[in-house]
Amino acid sequence: MQLAPTPGFIEPPSALVESNTESRLVQLLRDAASTKNPTEILTRSAVAHYLLGPELGNALADLSVTGRVAYAEFQRATVSHATLLALTSERLANTEHVQASPEDVAVAVSAALDRAFSVAWALRGPVAKQETARAPLGWIAVSGEDDAPHRPVNVPSPPFEQYDLRVTVAPRTMPATLAVTTRFFIASADAFAPSATTPP
Repeated sequence: MQLAPTPGFIEPPSALVESNTESRLVQLLRDAASTKNPTEILTRSAVAHYLLGPELGNALADLSVTGRVAYAEFQRATVSHATLLALTSERLANTEHVQASPEDVAVAVSAALDRAFSVAWALRGPVAKQETARAPLGWIAVSGEDDAPHRPVNVPSPPFEQYDLRVTVAPRTMPATLAVTTRFFIASADAFAPSATTPP
């Protein structure tokens, strides 16, 4: 039996997900997500932007900020344009039959970084601005099997500020306790009041 689509769900491009699955990403994207390393993922994104165009390039850039671990590292040590430019230039220089000009590499790097920051802002920016920021981005790549998302991605988010909470649970089937991170929000009539959230 095929389940009805979730209201507001954004369908992925067929070329980027495995057929007959619930939007599981193709292996190339899962391999990137599994690194949980935003610098490496954004380097792959810039290379993809240069070689193949924005569809794959954007999907890779998404993965640098949609997973919880990758996003935390992205916040902790934001990748600089100069660092990414050097890494991308080296990667392309070692690619057979490719002679990339510095100008073209810079364009690809900017495209990767712009997409990553736009997605981070749409998912983690002030609630009052999220809908406007999210609308033009279309489908956003996320791989929950490799790096669990920190916020809803391709389904509507609640109209309230969301917060993270670290809790310790004691599963009956495990001998030890387990620390997990969960999300919560406080429903309020002031949901769309100006927010003091710090941009990502």
